[in-house]
Amino acid sequence: MLIYTLIIYKYLKYNIFIGKILLKKSNISKSESDRKIMDITVGQIIQTKKPHPCGGDTWEVLRIGMDFKLKCLTCGREVMVPRAKAEKSIKKIVK
Repeated sequence: MLIYTLIIYKYLKYNIFIGKILLKKSNISKSESDRKIMDITVGQIIQTKKPHPCGGDTWEVLRIGMDFKLKCLTCGREVMVPRAKAEKSIKKIVK
């Protein structure tokens, strides 16, 4: 009986270990096509999830590339934001 429990324990432990490896590999291998691609163009007005310190949450897109250049429509300040952070913080496209 003890031998069977040891064999079953090793088998289950091995399968859980392999399962964790497979989960880690599947998380790493996300392709570019799986990511949500935002269709944003220069001149659009966007609304962000968090407001700017001036209180405004609407921005005009001035430049698109690896970084977004955004202009706050409330105070007029222009900021450069990395593309990933900008796409994550967009709530909706207003215009």
